[in-house]
Amino acid sequence: MNPRQAEMFWEIAHAHWPLDSVFRYFAKRPETGEVFGCAVASQEALASITDWADREGWNSYWQPNPTTRKVGTRCSSADITCWSYFVMDFDPAGTEPLDPDDAYPRILAALRDTPFGDSAVRMVIDSGRGLQLLFPLNSFLLGPSLRDRVSVTSSYHTHALAKLFKDQAFVLDTSCSDLPRPMRMPFTINQKTHNLAVIREYHMLPANEGLAEALLASIPGEMLVNQQKPPSTTGPLGCWMDYLPFLTRAGRVFLTEGQEAPGRHKAAAAAMLSLLDAGCPVEHILAALAYGAKNCEPPLPQGEVAAMVARKYKNVLARKPPVC
Repeated sequence: MNPRQAEMFWEIAHAHWPLDSVFRYFAKRPETGEVFGCAVASQEALASITDWADREGWNSYWQPNPTTRKVGTRCSSADITCWSYFVMDFDPAGTEPLDPDDAYPRILAALRDTPFGDSAVRMVIDSGRGLQLLFPLNSFLLGPSLRDRVSVTSSYHTHALAKLFKDQAFVLDTSCSDLPRPMRMPFTINQKTHNLAVIREYHMLPANEGLAEALLASIPGEMLVNQQKPPSTTGPLGCWMDYLPFLTRAGRVFLTEGQEAPGRHKAAAAAMLSLLDAGCPVEHILAALAYGAKNCEPPLPQGEVAAMVARKYKNVLARKPPVC
């Protein structure tokens, strides 16, 4: 990222943030799994750190939803001050990079009858492997209760949208529903494909008037965060991500964001209990905890996750009342 690109993206990123927001940078080295994150103080610092990451083989990311937190590698949902963007991250279903000229019209066609169909205000980033769509919202200041409702709303709509693309050559990554989810930094190298991430389309001002309100109003009442179980008539859901709206906030945070040490094992155990209480089958629980473990800092070894489940699962089952 050269200084002119850094200046341009710095202005783009701050356009829908409160004035006291902090630009959060995140990097990951695919060869080793190492992660690094920090607050970036200026556009000059952004150009410098992304240039370093490109040269040293790190993937660069930014956090679209704002925070005032200046310390730590990653932010949690509790650190997010505003709901400023609804983001979609499309990856190829196979090993080859997605063809944006083919995929983008298909994505827009699928979104036509959704709340995003009339949302011409968006930024589209070619990540060097997939496509990312960011829809700016009227920034909602988030208190604890509204933050939980926004988290559920984002998860609900992302999972609903993912079903529209199940038969395509690309998939919508449902983990992008997480409020602090970092997204690919444009004008940096995708270290997996060695392609440059670029801004493909940019129509960002003003924000999409009324979109956030429409999204919040359109979720089913039973999906609200205080509803801890799926309706008993539904049976097991398709995968562990379908249970996210029914989990405790701590459970959702571990599975989608991970946990910094110390506290990784305790957080994993709490997530397991929350999944079990929501009716999630054990094979889904194992997959969910493995996903959350990879997001921990440092990553929680898969063997420790399997051992924890094997050690605790019978005890957990013994505490649950029989199903009549």
